[in-house]
Amino acid sequence: MAKPLFATNLELKPKAHIRIAVDILHDATRFTFDLGFEDPDIALHFNPRFNYYDYNTIVCDTRVNGYFGHALKERHFPFQKGTRAEVSIIFEESFFRITLPDGYQFTYPNYTRAKIINYLKAHGDMIFRTLAFE
Repeated sequence: MAKPLFATNLELKPKAHIRIAVDILHDATRFTFDLGFEDPDIALHFNPRFNYYDYNTIVCDTRVNGYFGHALKERHFPFQKGTRAEVSIIFEESFFRITLPDGYQFTYPNYTRAKIINYLKAHGDMIFRTLAFE
């Protein structure tokens, strides 16, 4: 597992576009991107999981006051072990628009009602390559 990346003081406002590129390890089981206003609360927990109960899935969730509670399981899974992948996330204030490496899009609500995204944490079975904001 690679060392986690933790970026703070981002002050991303609605309409901010976040692009993250990683190299997925050959023996990967999962990797995670967490976005939020104030750690440890998480507005978007984006967690692709390989072989999650015998299938690949992306789990998106929210953590408030130490508790996860709004899990969405997205079965569309374009990630491959041993490859580079780029994920695009647009912060729309009331939701996040997520674009996967193959262009597939879905949304996840901003249950925390965060008006600014102040930090990003990336960790898991991947090597971090690029982080860009637009």
